[in-house]
Amino acid sequence: MKYLDQTVSTGAPLLALDGTFKLNSLGYPLLIVTTQDSLHQVFPIAFAPCSSECEETVTFVLTSVVKAYKLLYNKALNVKFFISDCALYMFSSVRKVFPALKAHISCYFHVKQSQKKRGMSDRGVHKDDRKAILSHLDVIHQMVTKEHFIKYWQLFKKEYLIYDDYCKYFEDTYINSNCNLWHFFDVDANVFLTNNCCESLNSMIKRDWTNRERRPLHIFFKTLKDGIYQLANQNKPFIPEVEVTTNLQIEAAKLESKGLFVKFKDYYFIQKKHDEGKISMDQAKRFVNIKYSNLTDFKKDCLTMNVLKVNNTEKTVTCFCSSGFKSGVCVHKLALEINLKFRQKLVLLVPKRRRGRKRKAATAMNYQQDEPKRFKKQGLGNRSEPITVILKKKKSKKIIGYRYICETFNYALTFVNKKNKLIFMKERIIKN
Repeated sequence: MKYLDQTVSTGAPLLALDGTFKLNSLGYPLLIVTTQDSLHQVFPIAFAPCSSECEETVTFVLTSVVKAYKLLYNKALNVKFFISDCALYMFSSVRKVFPALKAHISCYFHVKQSQKKRGMSDRGVHKDDRKAILSHLDVIHQMVTKEHFIKYWQLFKKEYLIYDDYCKYFEDTYINSNCNLWHFFDVDANVFLTNNCCESLNSMIKRDWTNRERRPLHIFFKTLKDGIYQLANQNKPFIPEVEVTTNLQIEAAKLESKGLFVKFKDYYFIQKKHDEGKISMDQAKRFVNIKYSNLTDFKKDCLTMNVLKVNNTEKTVTCFCSSGFKSGVCVHKLALEINLKFRQKLVLLVPKRRRGRKRKAATAMNYQQDEPKRFKKQGLGNRSEPITVILKKKKSKKIIGYRYICETFNYALTFVNKKNKLIFMKERIIKN
């Protein structure tokens, strides 16, 4: 529950719920309620083995989570976003428990997987066209505004008139229903649109806990208990915001210095491949005003440029690239914030490069030949000649080589062989 409290303290608290099967011999599903931080780390909230995955069981699990949170922290649980698959009973249960919910997001991963498995094959879509349709769904998923989405969908239906049955099915199921919130423009930045936090935990349970075996119910409960204790002892830190690293700030400063941003109204545009230079102003105007007559040009513009939207009142920038929107931080966003003076520019101080040719490295033989000259200048004689040192304690003379004399402190550092033992000696040198 501590992770749930940390989630509520963030700006966009999110909960996810999903069920997994094939864990026990009776076929009972396991409902899992999870959350995640800005680094996609999974934090489980509740595990609920149940007889079936239906509206009553989902309502009971969510109500129990709300009651436990209020009992522990003495305050109501306010959740802005909830994410699940597109089952209708999920939506009705969540609305009962969280009436003030801002948005119930449909997991885009489940939307795309349903099209791969049965959505297109059952509606007569040819195998050669399925990959292209899935790529169009990826573009629709990252739409900037609802107006852009409507225009793209109209051009999509015009392009695929032969699949009118499939277009009608998709429109009724994922556009004109409760399962229509799976686009970028439906949520705020750094709010996840996939239920991968539950899916990754489901795969870990099957792979590591049960070893993909359908165990008897009492053994499954014991396995689940041991796994929960193991997760509780990890003590992973909850990170509410993505840290802006120094390397990312340096890359943003380099990108800003190139001057590749193009502005039109409240939008800024930049090429995804920075080596290709600026985009044209006609291309930016065409995108903002949605002046497209065919699907190919619209898709090409969406795939070749990154769109950024600026809120001058709050001094915030939203980037609609995949990494920038999902994590809330990207190099395009930081570069534009530097350009608009919303953020200070990080200047990397590099030592000035020396002019002329680099000095060649001296070989070992040349260095040894030059050593006697250097020693004579210091008045220490030749290194090859032995030096007489008087040790005060024993009042005896020792002949040692100069290689063991410390030049800085004028000390003799020697190893003397005495009865086949190495002895370290340190005495002040007394010149003859």
